[in-house]
Amino acid sequence: MRNFREYLKIENEKLLELKNVIDSLNSDIDVIIVEGEKDRRALIKAGCKKEIIKCSSLSLAEIENKIFEISKNKKLRVAILTDFDEKGKEMNKLFVSHFQSIGIKINQFYRNKIKEIMGERKMIESLIKIL
Repeated sequence: MRNFREYLKIENEKLLELKNVIDSLNSDIDVIIVEGEKDRRALIKAGCKKEIIKCSSLSLAEIENKIFEISKNKKLRVAILTDFDEKGKEMNKLFVSHFQSIGIKINQFYRNKIKEIMGERKMIESLIKIL
């Protein structure tokens, strides 16, 4: 019974921390890049109110075009929230390298913080399990 209470306490702390991170993300970030629809839905359910671009069916050029359409010539602050598995890490690395090379600011804080909150969970869509 004690272990279950400790587990609930930890999960409640993660939930509160996640809500704080999402609130901060909503004020600091303009665009979020995720892999797919389930990831997008999980972020919306967590309270994300920013533009979310799903990259799974888009080329790098198409993602870039979407970012520039949204930006309307202002500097955008972008967060990349691909999964934390090998594929997601590679996508993140590619996006950071490419977008920073063309002057798009990538904020890695939110990726790192959400990864920390999620612990062993590797998929952004599994945020729903914390909620």
